[in-house]
Amino acid sequence: MSSTALLIHLLRASPSRTPTLLQRLPDAAVHALLEASTPVTYSPFESVLRPGTASPPGVLAAGRLRIYAESADGRQATIGYPERGDSVGLAQCFYRTVGVAIQAITEATVLHFDCALLKQLLRDDPGVALGVATVLAAQIQHWTWSLYGHALGSGRERLALQLLALGQRDASGTRTVRLTNQELADAVGVAREHLTRLLRDLRSEGLVSTSRGAVRLLDEAGLKQEAARLLRP
Repeated sequence: MSSTALLIHLLRASPSRTPTLLQRLPDAAVHALLEASTPVTYSPFESVLRPGTASPPGVLAAGRLRIYAESADGRQATIGYPERGDSVGLAQCFYRTVGVAIQAITEATVLHFDCALLKQLLRDDPGVALGVATVLAAQIQHWTWSLYGHALGSGRERLALQLLALGQRDASGTRTVRLTNQELADAVGVAREHLTRLLRDLRSEGLVSTSRGAVRLLDEAGLKQEAARLLRP
């Protein structure tokens, strides 16, 4: 198996719950995009995309990213965390002023495509156009559900949801979120003082334990119950 074919296999085997670009495009288009792609590795908390800026679309090959909206006064609302194989910046290829930002949470590698090549493939192949439309529609559905959670969910529900989304298994098998309180507060969309109170409550109920820069998820089932109203059906 060639290196390109192996990469396609890995990215198409994405754990994402929404259709991914490489799963929906014809094989010839996938090969063309990947062969012309440029891998870029981002450091933790480095900006991958800012609203109104030029950034070529691509797919997440490794690491974790956060998609979020930010108000003029700096408040943030997390929209989602792309999985390996998910497209990044696809909408901005067609409409640059889409008002979302993307940030690396861990070291992350994105395979950036040539936007002009993608547009040419769209014009030449109806299968590419249908694939891109399907992925964009799925992203709209996902973003709408995420923003519903931020608009209608309580701070406690949103915190539980973000902890479940951000937790990574450590050597003991326990999910751990390694963020500062301010970074976690930004992800949840609450003030840091409010986050401190929420974490204290979850800790007193045995759902989490905390240390400097880390939150360990002790009771995932309990956290899922807290976030049940916001979990995507």
